[in-house]
Amino acid sequence: MGILKDAIDKWTDRTAAYKDLTRVISGLTGSNKMIGQFMGRKEISDKNEALNLYSSWVYTAANRNANAVASAKLNLYATRSTGELRAGRKYGHSIGKTVDAETFKRLKASNSMNDRLAGADEVEHIIDHPYLDMMQNVNPHKNAFETMQALSLNIDLGGDNYWYIDRSGLNGTPIEFWTLRQDYVTVVPDSKDFIKGYLFGRPGATQKIAFEPDEIIQFQRVNLLNPWYGMGRVAGAQNAILGYRSMEDYEASVTRNNAIPAAVIQYKGGKLDSKRRKELLSEWNNALRGNGRSGSSFVADMDFDVKTLAMNPRDLSFLQGRKWRFDEIITAFGQTGAMYDEKANRANIEGAIHLWEKWEITPTLQLIEQKINEKLVPMYGEPRLFVAYDPIIQRDRAEVRDDEKLYLENGMPINRVLMRNGLEPVEGGDIGYISNSKIPIGSAVVSEPATVKQANTIKQNLQSKKTAHSPIRDSYRKNVSRMYLKADPGGLSGGANKPLSKPEKSINDGIKTVFTDQEPLAIAAAASAVGADFQFLLGEEWTFRTANAIRPGVTASAVAGAKRGAQQVGVVVTDFIDRPTVQNVLKNSTLDFALAINAGTEQALREAIAAGLEAGESIPELKKRIELLYDGWKDWRAERIARTESIRALELGRIQQWKETGVVAGKIWDANGDACPFCLDMDGKYVELGEPYFTPDGPDQVVEFNGKEITLQHNYMTVDAPPLHPNCRCSVQPVLIES
Repeated sequence: MGILKDAIDKWTDRTAAYKDLTRVISGLTGSNKMIGQFMGRKEISDKNEALNLYSSWVYTAANRNANAVASAKLNLYATRSTGELRAGRKYGHSIGKTVDAETFKRLKASNSMNDRLAGADEVEHIIDHPYLDMMQNVNPHKNAFETMQALSLNIDLGGDNYWYIDRSGLNGTPIEFWTLRQDYVTVVPDSKDFIKGYLFGRPGATQKIAFEPDEIIQFQRVNLLNPWYGMGRVAGAQNAILGYRSMEDYEASVTRNNAIPAAVIQYKGGKLDSKRRKELLSEWNNALRGNGRSGSSFVADMDFDVKTLAMNPRDLSFLQGRKWRFDEIITAFGQTGAMYDEKANRANIEGAIHLWEKWEITPTLQLIEQKINEKLVPMYGEPRLFVAYDPIIQRDRAEVRDDEKLYLENGMPINRVLMRNGLEPVEGGDIGYISNSKIPIGSAVVSEPATVKQANTIKQNLQSKKTAHSPIRDSYRKNVSRMYLKADPGGLSGGANKPLSKPEKSINDGIKTVFTDQEPLAIAAAASAVGADFQFLLGEEWTFRTANAIRPGVTASAVAGAKRGAQQVGVVVTDFIDRPTVQNVLKNSTLDFALAINAGTEQALREAIAAGLEAGESIPELKKRIELLYDGWKDWRAERIARTESIRALELGRIQQWKETGVVAGKIWDANGDACPFCLDMDGKYVELGEPYFTPDGPDQVVEFNGKEITLQHNYMTVDAPPLHPNCRCSVQPVLIES
């Protein structure tokens, strides 16, 4: 048999094994009747019949599932704990890279992966490995797509799929595998090990090829009546499938044989002999039967009585059951009529596909994923290896559109939405806009937040506890920390975002953790509707938690800025980061940031609840609104904060280095040529080293742009140096003290 390759060459060696398996069949504990039920021709015949029903709507529905399964991406990963080498080194292959935090979290949350990843510190995505080579080129005749299609079709139609694994590679590793016809495979039960082995051959053949259990991987859909064989969808929906086929046969007979004649012709002059009756029937059919003679007349020289006939109600109701049978068939394959109805609207089609992917294709992929992890991956002798599919479920488009609308209303730039949908960005689309006013960030005038009093109270408490906090600002006035809720990195300057640096990534991860921890508390508070209270965010607990979350990244950025500042003036302060003055400045700025960002979060949550109540939303809808806000914040807002605060810390480190050296008199703002109008307005401006460019209670910055004045409020915190706005790419240059 061509598909078995080396199995045929090993036939002689398998003779003894086959005899052993035959003895098991005849001597297994239990009656022969039971064995025959599990292993006899009736079971195999049923598999064959199931495969033969691969036509009509069964073909269409099964193929749709098979194409979805074969199109899903199955990745190879390896866990890695502290101190462990990268997986696969013994094969001399390159390994790939460590997965990002989001992928690690998704894999760890997976039901099929959580045990494997329980003690892992990270996960590597393997891109070069013998397993991947084999899965790409399954065998000399079949590729990965065809093989996964066959797997899906087999378990859908007959309930089982069998892979014969050729383990003639190094140390018994697999080099290729073959899909066996399921109606040719007999499972040999065992009273101790459950499965003794497998036999392969045509039903009724006197000799079959015997396989050991570890040579075959069996995928199966659960069969409660028989644990050794799976139950396919065809068996589950056999009544609907056979009923539909009967209807097709009936209609074909009507079309082919005119089984229900339009009329009966009766000769009134007496009885016709057999010969004359045949002649008359031939004349009548030749004159009138067929589409081409429709509407013709027939002239007869005898006296006839013509009685018309019609299909009886029973036959009509039989044929009307086609729709019910169709629905039952596709439902058995996890699909719905909206996926086939050309009159269905887009929302119904998208909803049907979403449910199909969630409740049909994803469980099938999980079945395949777990079986490969259980049987195939361990053959490579690396316990840290595992496979996992990329998620295929796409969120309902109506929900996505609602989310995107909410994000845009809260400052997400339109280019983020366009790129998520595979569309080209537009000019000016990197700037976030305030809902209703439709003006660039920074020029809006909004009401003073209600959090001013609480914010100042917290600052007083921090000072009373001798936290070395900065002096209290008299006014946390308009728009406190709102810059992070409206603008996008790169928006004002037009610069493209570079990948996050290590300090930026640290801040980004810290802020995501803060938002993740805050989210369930905020959602719970939303249940109070009108009485929703988010002031817990303004307490000392969240101020310190936020500050601690970003402190490592802020410190690293400050050290990097100090090194740059030292290079600019040619003087290095080696113990820079350990100096009390530097530590105090870092602590103050970090606490200022933490307080301001939480104050902005609290205000945004209050505004979201107010908008939901005005729209008449229910409690679940209010909770969903808060959940969507945090989804966006953990995405673009966290990144925005990371980029901006890293720049702020870097410039802070630069200036503190200059102060410690004692050789710098002042600083000059240095803007890029493609900077925003506000930064270009600052270019070349000089102030003394210890003086700020802007203070929260100072005047707004007003510049002329496109023939009109635009305004930027600097009320977030004191501007001693860049950033002037989110993702500002400016810097400052030193002016040395004259000797």
